[in-house]
Amino acid sequence: MARILNALKIDFAILSPEERCLGDCEWLAGEHGLFEMLIERNIATLRKYRFREIITTDPHAYRPLRNVYPSMGGSFVVKPVVQFLAERLGQVKNLLESKMLWASAQRRSDAPSLLLFLRSRLPPRGSWVNQP
Repeated sequence: MARILNALKIDFAILSPEERCLGDCEWLAGEHGLFEMLIERNIATLRKYRFREIITTDPHAYRPLRNVYPSMGGSFVVKPVVQFLAERLGQVKNLLESKMLWASAQRRSDAPSLLLFLRSRLPPRGSWVNQP
């Protein structure tokens, strides 16, 4: 994903050592106390930084960030990677032509959903060759 964001010239950051589990699995397992503790810690971490939106490739991260974190004081703009790419179809088209996006998507666990989305929304690769 970092290669795709760099190719799209998107200014981004990755939390890395500060990143913690977002708690979806804990919530699903009934560990609501642990879930709330993780949310509080993550909100405090995210508030240290200035950003416009959170992009996630993980549906288990998207669900709590979008649906639960706002009720606990963590209102962030959150988008799944497919939506983020859909908003940039023109730029994504250029990446597809260069094969960079295909190579990156095929190495990811979310490749099937990403590739299905791209195939359903974009014309076949050869149809772009001689178009302005």
